[in-house]
Amino acid sequence: MSGLLVVGGGMAGITVASELRRVGVAFTWVEADERAGGALHRVFNPLFGWPEGGGRSGVELAAAIEGSQACAGLERGCKVASIEATAGSLKVALERSGATDFSHGVWSRVVLCTGTRPRRWEVPGAAELWGRGVELSTHGRGALYAGEPVAVVGGGDAAVEGALRLTAKGSAVWLIVRGASLRASARFVEALAATPAIKVRYRCEVTEVVAGSQDKLSEVALSDGERLPVRGLFVRVGVDPVLPPITPSPATDGGGYLCVDSAGLSSLPGLYGAGELTSPEVSQLRAVTEQALRVARAVCAGP
Repeated sequence: MSGLLVVGGGMAGITVASELRRVGVAFTWVEADERAGGALHRVFNPLFGWPEGGGRSGVELAAAIEGSQACAGLERGCKVASIEATAGSLKVALERSGATDFSHGVWSRVVLCTGTRPRRWEVPGAAELWGRGVELSTHGRGALYAGEPVAVVGGGDAAVEGALRLTAKGSAVWLIVRGASLRASARFVEALAATPAIKVRYRCEVTEVVAGSQDKLSEVALSDGERLPVRGLFVRVGVDPVLPPITPSPATDGGGYLCVDSAGLSSLPGLYGAGELTSPEVSQLRAVTEQALRVARAVCAGP
């Protein structure tokens, strides 16, 4: 039986690995993607809370980390296909890029730092128009729709920040919010209130995405019966936690996030969680790294 497996090369995984390395604890470290950084690759605004952050964007920070000693020992392209908890151990199946079968290992402790992924958005017509009107990133793709009427779907920080960014590019913006209020932080709500170019539609959802000439977006249909003539539709509807298949299933909350105690231990002996997959409240960089550091220290102190 091997001792300790760390899964995930995002900020939580990097923090756990750095602390384990600092205190001299041996571990194996894997990442499903071919690059480190995890959710940082989806963040284009400046970040703080990491010693070497310096106010760089998530993408810039990920690039800097990728080439640093922080990723020493990380095996990229290695995905956890399944975890099976047995008496006193965790059997893990690993799927490596280019391999035709799984390799198996038995571990006494596994720390999951697998983060989140953008939530799937399944609305009629949307799949056919990705990249031709339906978009995810206002930072990376917003300039293509400068001065055009656009809509943003979502009520959290990413949606409101994206709407504000689009108005700065000269676009008139509809913000489509499913709930009765915004989930965004106060600073974004205040900025939104001071921006008349953004019209907010509460208790409303997009029910259809319609293509026009040249198979590009022409309008979106709303649940209240209105149709908005837009050239861009930016989908910012949140994220879902990423968990491999685990038997028996550990305790999760209503959103699928892994339930853990203050030391990061789940309901299964030896299975820990750190970072965004444990709670939607653990999403800011500082919160992720602080929690991951606590988990690493608890793992070091454990049996």
